[in-house]
Amino acid sequence: MKKRWLLLALIPLAFTLSGCSHISKVKVDKNSAATVTVTGKSHKDKVFYSYDNKKTQSVNVVENEFEINLPRKLTNKSVKVSGNKNLASAKIVSVPKSSALCSWSEFISDFNEQGYIPATKTNNGPQLPKSFLHLENGVHSTNINGYKVTFWLNNGKLMATRVTGYYPIKKFSKVVSYVASGLDTNFDQAEDKANHLKVSDGPIKSVKGKIQEEPDVYGPHYSGYNVYGKLTFDFYK
Repeated sequence: MKKRWLLLALIPLAFTLSGCSHISKVKVDKNSAATVTVTGKSHKDKVFYSYDNKKTQSVNVVENEFEINLPRKLTNKSVKVSGNKNLASAKIVSVPKSSALCSWSEFISDFNEQGYIPATKTNNGPQLPKSFLHLENGVHSTNINGYKVTFWLNNGKLMATRVTGYYPIKKFSKVVSYVASGLDTNFDQAEDKANHLKVSDGPIKSVKGKIQEEPDVYGPHYSGYNVYGKLTFDFYK
């Protein structure tokens, strides 16, 4: 009788455990970086997720907090998040759509032509690899003047860009201006904002805002970070 009572007592507990996602306080932020960020809390070592019903991936939990970075999409999507590897009892989190910066073909044209000299029919400016010409989707990176430049594409549209690297700050900000020129936005202002990442009073510095193209006209969002000398500068909408 006692064993039967114990078994009955364990049944609700089993249902409780099996129905737990082991995550809480989940938030979505699409206004701080090139990617859409999903954050939350968990007591697990890892959190597992499936974005847009694709393959399951994982991120580490640090001090009971996790961060998932998702590529921007032109349509609303969802991500399943759980502390369980099989995504049992996963929380389904809505990920809002994003606007594109421009078409990929427009960016390539503007980026590759910024160093063209009509008189000599030469181009001394930066060039994207020929393999990039007909890309449609995914995340793609290349090296420009020693800095890593990453592009997020969705259905032929450029959704976000990121420049990463280290000092000297002037060289880094020049590559940022090349990317801004490809976006047909105020490249001088973008270069100036990147220059503001030079640290003089601490190990970490950040900048964030919108590129102002005219007195009342604003272009893409930007965000930049200097974390112990590692530089990052993003463009997105």
